[in-house]
Amino acid sequence: MGRRLRKNVNAIMFIFVIIIATIAGFSAGIVASKMIDAPKEIRMYNWYMSSSDTMVSPHQLMYMIDKGIPVTIVDLRSYEEYEKGHIATAINIPVFRNKEGSPRALDDILLEFQALDKSSEIVVYCYSESCMTSKQLGATLAGENIFVKQLNVGYYEWSEVPKSWLHPHERFNSSRFIATGDGPGEVIVKNPGVCPVDGGFGC
Repeated sequence: MGRRLRKNVNAIMFIFVIIIATIAGFSAGIVASKMIDAPKEIRMYNWYMSSSDTMVSPHQLMYMIDKGIPVTIVDLRSYEEYEKGHIATAINIPVFRNKEGSPRALDDILLEFQALDKSSEIVVYCYSESCMTSKQLGATLAGENIFVKQLNVGYYEWSEVPKSWLHPHERFNSSRFIATGDGPGEVIVKNPGVCPVDGGFGC
């Protein structure tokens, strides 16, 4: 009798879980449908809000470094590329074993991110502005409840073509914000003299 009762309870619990999952899936479908069918202005607003939450400009990053605002900068390129040059103070959590693109195990990457101090902003970057690595990894990390921001330029734009993101009147010696070797290094000079971000609209 007891065994039959347990079977009945298990069957009821199973049916209950199926019902809850069905309701959750149906609700998610409605939300997604509403987002797709939402007016263009609402979709644009949501896009700008999410971009503000996930993106960091070079000016914002330099401001954080200059003002001593806690930030962990993570270079996602291979160790070989990192050692040749990286943004000063950045640590290296490579997604690839080498510059040819041999990927590391995702579990190893997740462990390294899980060990970071979550009380400060985490900003990731890869080789170039068009590189998808930081975007794809950011989405993967968010699924693991680890939230990072993406620098909206890559190391190439930061080090080789800063004119692509500087205003015409700004003067910026990128070498002062670059370190080499296997350590994070440090910024040689602060107050770089670029666009301030203290106001409501940053650069």
